[in-house]
Amino acid sequence: NVKSQRKTADRSITREQERDFKAYAQKHTKLENQLELLNNKVDSLNMPEYLLTIQRSLILEKVRKEKEEKARVNKQKKQEKKQEKLANK
Repeated sequence: NVKSQRKTADRSITREQERDFKAYAQKHTKLENQLELLNNKVDSLNMPEYLLTIQRSLILEKVRKEKEEKARVNKQKKQEKKQEKLANK
């Protein structure tokens, strides 16, 4: 296309214009590819399986924190009882 247009005097395309267009086309293609990747990622993040995985991990984290808190409270109670026994003797 470019070669044929170069030959016609009416619509001659300079090498500079051709280089600019190629640079533009490369940038455009790169941005389109990035956009497609991001759209695919958004689609995968909105899948029910992924959302259920996140929900499950949040629940497990909550349960883990509750167990840790309960263990801490029990440990504190044991220490208090031990101190009471020592104080009573």
